[in-house]
Order: sequence, then structure tokens, then C-alpha cells
Amino acid sequence: MAYGASTRFESASRLLGIAAIGLCALIGGCSGATYSGPGWSARVIDMETGAPIEGAIVVLRWPLELYSGSFAGWLFVTEAVTDKDGIFTFPAWGPLEAPIDSGRQTRMSPNVPELSIFKSTFQVERDDCCSDTSYLNKEWGYGKGPTIRPSWAADRHFALTRFSGSARQYASYLEGAIPTNGPACAFVATPRIFAAAVMEDQALQRTYGIAIPHQRLAYFEQTASRDGCGRSVASVIGRYIQ
Repeated sequence: MAYGASTRFESASRLLGIAAIGLCALIGGCSGATYSGPGWSARVIDMETGAPIEGAIVVLRWPLELYSGSFAGWLFVTEAVTDKDGIFTFPAWGPLEAPIDSGRQTRMSPNVPELSIFKSTFQVERDDCCSDTSYLNKEWGYGKGPTIRPSWAADRHFALTRFSGSARQYASYLEGAIPTNGPACAFVATPRIFAAAVMEDQALQRTYGIAIPHQRLAYFEQTASRDGCGRSVASVIGRYIQ
């Protein structure tokens, strides 16, 4: 995603963004960027054995940026689970319109979606396309880019490595590694990964007396209440808790 690597373009592209907004005002308004994408599949395997990994949770996040390249929220998030052959599939999506943020148009970077893969006892695999920032000042002319977005991850194999370390090290690792961040009330769109986080916390507490503070059900419930989600996390993820 370009928002983390494109600060050197911030000032110039902000000026262009302001100019574009002024032009929109003069001509009576501009329509938002609208995006869609085809369905696709990929595969998850064990790095050591090459065997398929069943039951891995794949979280897909489509973040947005301002025309300056700064992070501007999320278009949507979703998830899938691998089958016995290690294959996961995401259906076609869209069209979805990128919102206006404080009067400024948002758009989608060419480097997304962001992909995270979680399976208990393995390290979390995180990836995006390219971290390319060249489009910020030439390729798209500061525009919204292609409206159809095929995924860079289609038909690839993703290999997971088993975590090596103590239970305490594993808990510390999971604190920031399980992909439960995203838009407010993300547990509604990605209940499986929230359930997996809760189960990891419960298992570590039960066996070793070690908690994962920011992956606990109580923490998720507190955040959901603060964000005005109108639903309890337990009621949404309960069917996935084993």
C-alpha cells in the first residue's frame, strides 16, 4: 500500500488534489471512483513439507488512500478459509464507490489488496503487491486508476512457516500479528479471524496462564461498544468458537 512509502510525494500531490477539488467545484461536482474485481483462488501450503494447509483463515483488506498517497480508511474487508487441498476462493466484488473524505476524493492504490493468512502454530503470512509509488506522480496522472482490479495474489501458492519459540513468545507474537485490525466493527465482515484470536487467547490462558490482551473477547466487546456497532462480538463469532 502506498500510504506508508509515499511521503516524499505528499506536498506536491496535495496541491494537485486541492486544484482538482477546485475544478470539481467550478464544473458542478465530480463523481467518486468506483471499483470492482473478478473472483479468484490461491493455495496455502506448509513451507517445510509442501503439504496443503486446511483451515487457514485468509483475510483480505482493500484500503483506500487520498490522492496524496495518505491512508484514508477501508473500502472493504473480507475473509475466506482454505479447504482440504489448501485452496481458498474469493468471489467477484463490486462495484463499490470510494468515499469522499473531508471533501477529498479517495482512491485505491495499485498495490492492494493486503493479504494476511493465519493458522494456529504458524507464523502469520502478510503480503501486498508491490509497494510501488511511481503511480503517484506519473502513471495515473493523479487519477483514480483502473476501475477493474484483478488480484495480484490469484493462482499463487503461499507457504506458512511454523512458529518456533516458547508459549510466552507465541502470545507476544500473536498480540500484533493476528489480522483483526481494520474498519470499525470489522468482526461482522471477518468473524472467523476474530473467533480464531479469541480461541488462541483462551487456549494460552487455559494451558499456560498467558493472555493476549488485545486479542481477547472482552477487548473486542469494549471496542465494539465504543464504535457503536450495535451488536455484541460474541453473538457474531459464537458459531465459529470451538
